[in-house]
Amino acid sequence: MHQASTAYGRPRTFSALLTWVLVIVISAGYWIGGTYAGAETPSRVVVVVSEAIKPYLDAVSSFQEEMKKKGADVSVFVMEGEGAEAPDRLKRELASGTYRIGVSVGPQATDFLWAVKVPGEFHRIYGMVLNPEEIIGQGCGVPMNIPLQQQVRTIGDLLPGIERLGILYDPRYNDRFVQEATAACAETRMKIVPITVRAKDEIRGVLERAWNGMDALWLIPDFTVISESIVRYVIKEGLANKRAVIGYNRFFFHSGAAMSFILDYGRIGEQMAFLCREVQEGRECASLPPPFEVWLNSRALEILGIEVPHKAMPEVKVMP
Repeated sequence: MHQASTAYGRPRTFSALLTWVLVIVISAGYWIGGTYAGAETPSRVVVVVSEAIKPYLDAVSSFQEEMKKKGADVSVFVMEGEGAEAPDRLKRELASGTYRIGVSVGPQATDFLWAVKVPGEFHRIYGMVLNPEEIIGQGCGVPMNIPLQQQVRTIGDLLPGIERLGILYDPRYNDRFVQEATAACAETRMKIVPITVRAKDEIRGVLERAWNGMDALWLIPDFTVISESIVRYVIKEGLANKRAVIGYNRFFFHSGAAMSFILDYGRIGEQMAFLCREVQEGRECASLPPPFEVWLNSRALEILGIEVPHKAMPEVKVMP
């Protein structure tokens, strides 16, 4: 039997089906780079920032730049500092149902964003948070924790003379970290030497007795131990005792630490944008380790008599 055809030789049933597909696509819009073509407004994302400090703002600026490339509409609210918004207003904004994705930058913003109630489907992503599991339990984002195995391996590779690695800490805050660092060193030549204090005024006496029992001192984020004046004192004493001090930001480096792990805040913002796009496109959000560089202080290494390593590690910078 001859089948009825259109003017182009296609069966009418196929032509009708194609027409319906086109109607559905045009009316619903189609996904291009994070927005719906044909939709009146692009994807709405809200960013809540703990406070207006440079590391957070660098991450946010990079995040906005990356999201702008995909046509996303990003609103930024700061909780403390210049241009801060009242928490009640932030709650009203989120309760309006305007946003489908919320991004927190810093611990206070993360605590706030995970606690506030938002109607409908709402995805949360965090960034620039140390030990996020202590604030929110399970969640997706970019923490400030550099994987311990990676830190231990880097210390061993770049400072090969270290066998006894001291950690100055308050066990009330960092006992778990020291246990994990000890486990991470188990397959290396290094071993962790725990140096515990429970008050700032104990630090001087404890360190005076501890220098001879270690080859280097690793300073980690610790409420009791870390302040600008203490960091300067510890690094000065380390140089005097011919012991390398290892820190974790630019302040440590500029204060004379032999090695510092430096987080790249701009690239953390790019990672948060990547996770945001993953969620927008219906993929599962999986946390990412933060990008970082290692800065070696050539002047401190010279004072300590440590030869600057010549390993081909692109993330390592040797600077005066």
